[in-house]
Amino acid sequence: MENEGIQATPKDIFSSVDSILIGQVPRFGVFAMAAKKSEKSKNGNQKAGSKSRSPVERIVVWGGILLLLALVATEGYARYSYTTSLEKLRIALQEDEVGDQDPLTVDQAKSMIVGFPKESTAGNQLTFQFRGLIKDFGSIHLTFDPNQMNIIGLETEQVEEEPVEEVAE
Repeated sequence: MENEGIQATPKDIFSSVDSILIGQVPRFGVFAMAAKKSEKSKNGNQKAGSKSRSPVERIVVWGGILLLLALVATEGYARYSYTTSLEKLRIALQEDEVGDQDPLTVDQAKSMIVGFPKESTAGNQLTFQFRGLIKDFGSIHLTFDPNQMNIIGLETEQVEEEPVEEVAE
């Protein structure tokens, strides 16, 4: 068996010794061809072994990615708004029951709402509905005294999530 795979000339050997001294890896046979292809791709030619995508395809792909990111951000903000608003209102009403301070007014309650919920008033009940583009995260119903405009009750209507069933194997 003779050297069947790699055939190196003295020029290749000396250039590889020089490259080792400089700190580069010597290139023989298949590795030399791969290195030449990668050098071509660095020089502005196409990448080795891949096709370039058309600008329309890139726009469609990046547009889809940005659309999905916007959807996730919108749903996340709606959920965050609901939970934060509910927590703030519950804390304020608990402090009302314990403390000697003035009762929570409708205007103060409105200032504690985070985000952009749909607001509606029916009789003596103020309702905030928190919806994303896909999912409804719930409603906060504030009952108030119409004479003094003080909040006297808080009810929530949170949409129940369907339980995840475990698959038995």
